[in-house]
Amino acid sequence: MDWAAFSKEVEDKLSSPDQLKGSLKDKITQFTQILRDAGNTHVGKVKPGRKTKVWLTPPVRAAIRQRNALRRKIKTHRREWIEQCETTRAEIEKAKQQKWREVVEEAINTNEDRKIWSFIKSINGTPDATPTGEVMKHNGKSITSNTRKANIFSSHYANVSKLNFTKEDRNINREAKQMLNSKIS
Repeated sequence: MDWAAFSKEVEDKLSSPDQLKGSLKDKITQFTQILRDAGNTHVGKVKPGRKTKVWLTPPVRAAIRQRNALRRKIKTHRREWIEQCETTRAEIEKAKQQKWREVVEEAINTNEDRKIWSFIKSINGTPDATPTGEVMKHNGKSITSNTRKANIFSSHYANVSKLNFTKEDRNINREAKQMLNSKIS
């Protein structure tokens, strides 16, 4: 990212007084477009996601690009492609090791004990925060699963909310079901 060039381009485009014209909404749209154009030129687009590969450094990208170029010519350059695959794999492994070292050193070199313990717990697989759900006791057992708790609540509700119908109510219900079934058929 070339922040100096980005700043210069934005300032140059905004320095002329007649650059932004129209209503306030038009001026905002023009300003946004200036920032977007300068950003695309000097910063580039990045969409980091959950599975962002932080180890994908410029040397790794170059090795991957070279490997993929050789793959397109694999019929005539098979040996070179295999060698480049090994080189790329080694480069990726080296980059991953370097990033892992950086993460560990950053966690260890901090003065806050809480951050160190948080890092150790995350390596161990312990979640960052305590679960927000309540523990429910049922028949002497601790229930933490939301699904299990919902099942227990629904079975309890089914036990306490039974409706008692008289013989006449049952006859009316039976007749209504028979009428519905006969109309459908």
